[in-house]
Amino acid sequence: MQVHENKEPVVGYEIGKHGLFYRVAKPVFFKEKYIGAVEFGIKAAEVADNIEAVLNIKVARFINDTLLNENFRNYVKNEIRTQDVSVNPYGNQLLFKQLIKSYDFKDSSIQRSKFKNMQMALFSSGNLKNYQEVTIAKLLIAQDISDEITNYKSFLIQSIYLTLILIAGAYIILHFSFGSYINKIIELNKTLENKVKRRTQDLEKVTDKLKHTNAELQQIFNTAADGMRVIDKDYNVLRVNDTFAKLIGEKKELQTNNLCHEHFKGKFCFTPGCTLKRILGGEEYLEIDVEKEMKSGEKRSFLLTATPFKSSDGKILGVVENFKDITHRKNAYAAMQEHEQYLNAIMSTVQAGVIITDEKSPIIIDANPYALKLMGCSKNDLRQSSIRDYFNLE
Repeated sequence: MQVHENKEPVVGYEIGKHGLFYRVAKPVFFKEKYIGAVEFGIKAAEVADNIEAVLNIKVARFINDTLLNENFRNYVKNEIRTQDVSVNPYGNQLLFKQLIKSYDFKDSSIQRSKFKNMQMALFSSGNLKNYQEVTIAKLLIAQDISDEITNYKSFLIQSIYLTLILIAGAYIILHFSFGSYINKIIELNKTLENKVKRRTQDLEKVTDKLKHTNAELQQIFNTAADGMRVIDKDYNVLRVNDTFAKLIGEKKELQTNNLCHEHFKGKFCFTPGCTLKRILGGEEYLEIDVEKEMKSGEKRSFLLTATPFKSSDGKILGVVENFKDITHRKNAYAAMQEHEQYLNAIMSTVQAGVIITDEKSPIIIDANPYALKLMGCSKNDLRQSSIRDYFNLE
């Protein structure tokens, strides 16, 4: 990998088994020593959704057939293949299936088409490059220009009527007026082209901003002190952070795309107490002590915090789990309880009076049964009284 050679972050798009992804690889150092790299990917569909929401346009992605591998051809669905390219319309299947029938992918200029009663402007934009800065895919943008076309036609009709009137009046007036209207038409075309150009620039800015935001989120996720993982509604592990991988002692790639109980089984698995079932059942926040079994068979204790994993529109997609390892804390507490029970047993059986006072005052804190018997009083009567009330310590 390029990141192993240069020890610097690399970003780019990549054609994988399940489609096009935007991937980021970041070097990881421990005590200034390079120990490897972390990598994450974002579906191109998520980028397209954000672009559509911000710019009010429709976005598809197309890739030249020569760049497609066998896994892509066998597994990727919803692709439209035409003119030696593979087009993914994302959520706009009907729209792009109709529009690309008349679209020339070799022509990079703005092309017009019609969908139902809408006039559409089509153009390619946004070179999607891989790690080597080589373009492997592009975006196909569809913009509704019905209002612009309607205004343009209205203006053109008015110009024709006026021109006819001017012809009846005089050739000289016709000459100057016609020239003036032609200039206005040319200016209108320039305005439309400038508008499309500005929107293309806005699109590129949004893409850059998404790259930066995703990089920040991934860094925060991987540097969290507690182990974290994201699980979808079908119990598949979508993502784990570096801390989680270290916590259970397995590589991240061995944990993702597997069922959640396969590498991290607990007593709530396959029961109504399962965190995913409870979140899907309507609970918004869970905090419980759990015992998990590692793949090695070792059992460890964790404080588990779980919250819903939601989409941008609030739909629950799964659960986000946060694990804080409290094994040592629970072991220490158990040892302390055992030690306390041991001391209580000694106090109860020793055949000598034992009285415990406060270290800074003569106030009695505790006494064993033998001392209570000698003094002829109960523990409640004795506690919080002064030892001087019972013994002359002069």
